[in-house]
Amino acid sequence: MSDKFYQVKYIPSKGVQSMFEEMERWATCMPTRPDIYTFKKQIMLLIPSDMCKDMTKIRGVMAESSTVNKVVKVAISCEKRNYANKYYDNAQVAAAQNQNAMNNAYRDSYSLRDRNTSSMKPNVSCSPRWLQVVED
Repeated sequence: MSDKFYQVKYIPSKGVQSMFEEMERWATCMPTRPDIYTFKKQIMLLIPSDMCKDMTKIRGVMAESSTVNKVVKVAISCEKRNYANKYYDNAQVAAAQNQNAMNNAYRDSYSLRDRNTSSMKPNVSCSPRWLQVVED
């Protein structure tokens, strides 16, 4: 059973909470449960390295000094932030593509209009008209 505890993996689609619950389930089946430090360290080792760096550098969460509850809560918070970052990255790309498409359509509509109207214009000079004094 102890092998199962150490074989738990972080699956992004399931999330940190699911990983924690699976670790907890396998830990309760072990003849000797892992100590709290080992449990926290295992969480930190399983999450993606960018999340772990965020937790340690920005949030100050470490297996040596934080509670299990704090480690899990901060990991979930980092996970949510990563999802939000991915959403906004994708939204920015989509918005840029949409803006480019609108600019192209705008440019194309004007070039098409210019082509259509240039053939209809009479051959008149574009120079300004001068007022002529007319005597009565």
